[in-house]
Amino acid sequence: MDWVVFASCFVLIFSTIFDIVKSIKDKKELSDEHKTLRENHQSLSNEHIQIESLVKEEVQNTKHIVEKDNLQILSIVNNIDRTLIKELERNNIYHNNLTDGQRDIKHHVESISALMKEVERLQSQSINQQKEIKELTQENSELREQLAQYQKQTQTYTNDFTQGLNL
Repeated sequence: MDWVVFASCFVLIFSTIFDIVKSIKDKKELSDEHKTLRENHQSLSNEHIQIESLVKEEVQNTKHIVEKDNLQILSIVNNIDRTLIKELERNNIYHNNLTDGQRDIKHHVESISALMKEVERLQSQSINQQKEIKELTQENSELREQLAQYQKQTQTYTNDFTQGLNL
């Protein structure tokens, strides 16, 4: 029995030593893997910080460009406003300097121009109405043909029915 106890103790001690060695090896592997993950995390954190700073810089640049463009647009609009005001003033001065006859002529020219626009609008409307008339005429003739066919069928059915009664 001593050999059995001795063998059992030997196996127990050997298994324990084996488990300890295996645990030490696994711990080293996990430690190396943890170190690699920490380095990757640090690298990603640095990349994130760099990307964040680039995005902030781009936002600032874009904001500056938009503000500059807005100022240019505002300047252009102001110039247009000034030009329109000057043009209105010139037109008022021009209109005030016209004689009564010239004012009448100007009024008649404006009336003729408005009349020509109305004629163009009416011509366009007339063309559209002519197209609509053609479409409605076509639809009307198709419906008349269908009605004639239905009447013919009805007459045929009526004749067949009456002949059937007469027999």
